[in-house]
Parts: sequence; structure tokens; C-alpha cells
Amino acid sequence: CVHFGERSGCHYQHTAHSHQQQIKETILREQWQRIANVDDLPMMPIAAASQEWNYHNTLAFQLDPKGLPGFNRYRSEKVFGVQECHLPEAELEILWRCLDVGSDSGISRVLLRQGQDDDVLLALEGSAEIPPEFAVDFPISVVYTGPEGEVVLSGDNKINLSIKDRSFQVSANVYFPVNTLQAAKIVDFLLDNLELHQNLSVLNLHCGGGWLSAFIAPRVGQVIGVDETISAGEDFVYNMDEFENVSLYLGSAEDILPGVLDSVELLIVEPSESGLTIEVLDLIATHGPLDLVYISCDPATLARDAKKLFDADYHLEKVLLVDMRPQTGYIDSVNLFRIKA
Repeated sequence: CVHFGERSGCHYQHTAHSHQQQIKETILREQWQRIANVDDLPMMPIAAASQEWNYHNTLAFQLDPKGLPGFNRYRSEKVFGVQECHLPEAELEILWRCLDVGSDSGISRVLLRQGQDDDVLLALEGSAEIPPEFAVDFPISVVYTGPEGEVVLSGDNKINLSIKDRSFQVSANVYFPVNTLQAAKIVDFLLDNLELHQNLSVLNLHCGGGWLSAFIAPRVGQVIGVDETISAGEDFVYNMDEFENVSLYLGSAEDILPGVLDSVELLIVEPSESGLTIEVLDLIATHGPLDLVYISCDPATLARDAKKLFDADYHLEKVLLVDMRPQTGYIDSVNLFRIKA
């Protein structure tokens, strides 16, 4: 890519895909050792990606001074116009080149998401109360989010994506795995390695639209989803509609966990790069269930949080490095903890 070295994100395009995986495994091991003092990491064989290019179902752009799609320069707030990008799926690769937002539109951020059957959702964010004028000559859903909230300009504010042939409704600003083939490997790993049974109660913290809960629910007695955003809650309710053993709490983890943690035996957490808060870690230490699944996108915050879990008598049983985002510096992993006997 002509932008290699110019932007943050795709740090590893200079080396072979197989070597990228070795680098990420080395970094993951080093972070565990340096921060959490874990020398013998119980690492499973890496879940390698079959596609190293054109796997990304979501593209997010800033806008350059001309109003064209752009990225931030490496370690800078300055935006440069994009000439090429080799990560998005085929439909997005065509569509992002058609975007011409304009320098006076008031739009600050653009997100493109590709769903099933080549459906595409375009999400615009800006500071203007009134949405900008908009024109398109092909079918596409468009949503504008400004100070007054969300306005649908075309189509719908949701799109359908699938993992393991199961369809999920996903709203414009709700998290969903950017690589659904690799997300399926996370699901398979959990189903193969967790002791799921009909007497088990599970809490999925930061559940989003329920992409994990949907595969856990048929195998357990109860699933409780917890998330802060209303749009994620709406997606969760829609996607979990077939199950009678699923409930949802909307609000902050710090407010909700004290009332529900004591009633579950398995906790699944999907935090952002910043990891879990001290308050949440303290609640887990006090009311912690027997088993804990920590899905991480940053090994440094993962290892930092693990130190608190070790203090609470958790033991690290298995680590799966997931090749979720080839070419980039992101290191995704699934980590299984259990309270010591």
C-alpha cells in the first residue's frame, strides 16, 4: 500500500503474513511476562486467518480538507486523503472511492459497513443539527448522527451481518467483529472449551448485539446481557428474540454487576482497548464467578487486568491468539480463567 508507514493501523505490511503471526505471539507472550509475571503461557495453536486481505466488513474514515475520505497520519491528528486500501471486503472497496462529502458539509466522520447480500450501511457523524443534503444513485442505507440524535436519510439504520450462517441485526454505531470468519473461530473455541450445561447461568458484559450470547444461549440455563448503549440493547433484544432464557440490563457495569454477579457461574467480558475498570475488577474479585472469559484486543491492558484477577485467586487456563486483523498491529486473544480449587 502506498500509505504504509504514513498512517497508523497497518503496521505489518512489510512482512509475510506468517511472520506477522509470529510477531504478535511474541508480543503477547512478552506482555504477559512483563506486566503479569506469567512465564509459562498456556497458549493454544494460533487461530490463523485464511484471508490476509479484503476481510474487513467495516471502514471508518476521517475527512481531509477537501471532504474526501482520509486517515490520520501516524501519531498525528492531521488527515490525509486515501488513495488505496486493501483491507475492506469487495463491495466496500468499490464504494468508499465514490464518497464525496464536501468540505463544507459539517461531517467529521464516515463509517461504511458491508452486510449480507452486499447490503451497505453508511453512517455519517457531524456537528450540524440539520443533516446535510444527500444524493446517491445506488441502493444504500444512510444514517446521520448529530447533536439532535440519529436521522435516517436512506434505507434503514441497521444492517444484517452473519457469523456461522447465523444472521444478526447490527445498528450503525454498535460493535460487531470486523472479520466474521475469525469471529466464528472464537465461537468454536468457546463452545469446545467451556463446560456449558442447562444448569449454568452466564453473564455477557459489554454484550453489544449479542454475537456471542446467541451461540451460548441454546446450551445453558440462563444468559444475562449487560451493555450501556440503547442501540446495542435494541439489537440484543432483536437477535435474542427466539430464546426464553435470555435477559438484558442496560446501564453501566459498575451499577449493574453488584446485583447480578452472585447469580452467575460464568462471566464473559468483551472490553474495549482500555480494558476493564478498577471498579469492575473489584466487583469480580468480590463476587467473581467460577469461570471467566476475557476477550481482549490489547495485550497490555489484558495483562494489567489479569494481575488483579490473579490476586482474586483466578488461574489462567488457556490463551487463544486470534488472527483477527492481518496487516495491522492489533492483537486479539481469548483468555480462559478459573477460580483455583
